[in-house]
Amino acid sequence: MSRLDRYLLRELLVPLALCLCAFLIIWIAQDLLNEMDRFRAAKLTAADMGEYYLYRLLEELPRLMPVALLLALLYSLTTHARHNELIAIRCAGVSPWRMSAPFYALGILLSGGLFLLTDFVFPNSQEAIQAVLSRHQEKESKENADLIQKFNFRNGADGRIWEAASFDKRRWILEQPIVKWSLSASESRTISAKRAYWTNDVWRFVQVTQWERTDADDTPPEQRSEFLDFPAFSEGPRQFLNDIKFSSFSDAKLIKKSRFSLKEILEYLEYKPDLDDAEADRIYTQLHARLATPWTCLVVVMIAIPFASLSGKRNVFVGVASSIAFCFTYFVMQRFGLALGTSGAAPPWAAAWTPNILFAATGLILTRKAS
Repeated sequence: MSRLDRYLLRELLVPLALCLCAFLIIWIAQDLLNEMDRFRAAKLTAADMGEYYLYRLLEELPRLMPVALLLALLYSLTTHARHNELIAIRCAGVSPWRMSAPFYALGILLSGGLFLLTDFVFPNSQEAIQAVLSRHQEKESKENADLIQKFNFRNGADGRIWEAASFDKRRWILEQPIVKWSLSASESRTISAKRAYWTNDVWRFVQVTQWERTDADDTPPEQRSEFLDFPAFSEGPRQFLNDIKFSSFSDAKLIKKSRFSLKEILEYLEYKPDLDDAEADRIYTQLHARLATPWTCLVVVMIAIPFASLSGKRNVFVGVASSIAFCFTYFVMQRFGLALGTSGAAPPWAAAWTPNILFAATGLILTRKAS
């Protein structure tokens, strides 16, 4: 890294840290005022609230970081322009592409870091937030919250259907489960039990009745046993919880941002290969949005550089205003794309990636014209 790169990054990282801290303070203060009654009802302590906002930060960082980066980059570049430093750098034979290299590198680093943080380091921030909020609930209330009544799950890959009177999300217990699946085109199998629980990575059924039915059977013979394990069942509590999570979000919530980690989406698709068109639009839009959203930081860099690095005081402020308006349009298009993809009005990949491709290309074209 050259001395110029270190200088440009140093002048950018300080305002970036200040902007990010300012956004966090404002966001936490506003959210705290809105959620105080909820915190009181949940009986959260100061330590609980600190833990709550730590998890919320992990969830909100992909939205806060690009805005902080935009303002920091605009401040840094306009400061350089006011002191004629950008002109001096150009006169020294440094091209706009070379001068922009450390900013592009930082955008790639932040984008990759956000992707790793939200999808691999800590992908379950929503579950952690709910755990904090329910930490001091009464035992009976907590048990009721963990109980899913009339539970059902369909493993489309193996053609297996699960039904149960209830599913305990915390203890992984199914009450009165019934499992049905096809053995062949004319033969099926059914298991009915009083209870089933997850132990040693296998479902164990209690007081089991099972029977196999063919097209020629009117009353298939039953087999009864006290306990029965099914290691062949590939679906476990994690898949059940994942299915519950996907069904809990309405389209109105899904168009605001990507709600699921990459692992959750791919695992869901593994067990749901035969999705209908509407469900496929929702899930694949979330998949592409999860892949596209972290690269917002890099796109913001591509947009800000050509607008903010213009020479001349008048042009600098015009460029800053144009850059902010351009980025605001980009953020609106991201939300609009999610809405189009979720509703099926646009292909999921186009809905998620078009804003990135369009605005990144525009930024690169403008940078080339300025060189």
